[in-house]
Amino acid sequence: MKTNKHTLSTTEIQDMCKRLSYKYPNVELRGDLVSEATLSVYERLNKEPDAYAGKLYNTAKGAMHDYVNLKNRSITIPANPTTRL
Repeated sequence: MKTNKHTLSTTEIQDMCKRLSYKYPNVELRGDLVSEATLSVYERLNKEPDAYAGKLYNTAKGAMHDYVNLKNRSITIPANPTTRL
């Protein structure tokens, strides 16, 4: 089994999530976006300790998208493959 020598540190994960949050223009949501993305990255690392940085990036990006488009609504929409179409 290959081991990933390019693991990200905590600071790098937080910086990545902060940079990704600037994609969304709503300044009030940035703290929540960073928190959601950081949590999702650590959940991914808990499942896959050797996950590559690209996979972690996509995980954070997806978590932010889900937060803005599914979780942060008056009516909560469950996040599943059908609602992501």
